[in-house]
Amino acid sequence: MQVDGIEPALHRLTGTGETLAATWRDGQSGLVAGEAGIGADPLGQAFRAGYDADAAKVRQVADLVPELLLSDGRTGHDAVVDYLAADERSRGAFPGGG
Repeated sequence: MQVDGIEPALHRLTGTGETLAATWRDGQSGLVAGEAGIGADPLGQAFRAGYDADAAKVRQVADLVPELLLSDGRTGHDAVVDYLAADERSRGAFPGGG
């Protein structure tokens, strides 16, 4: 396996997870502020009847995505480290390989 290109990709993946986590966290106040503007009149109530449940589902999933990206990046990095260590061990097992 050629790992030279993998490490930068994994760093980008974890960087994207970090950026997404910060942006999502910081954006919550804007969402809450916008939702506060939904009126309590009949039109606002009708809107909320469909909006609230869907918004909760979206938030539940969106809350998970940054950590999934971070976890994938960490797991990928660990896999590269394990691969390189196994490659080194196996190279030493062959005559003239170490």
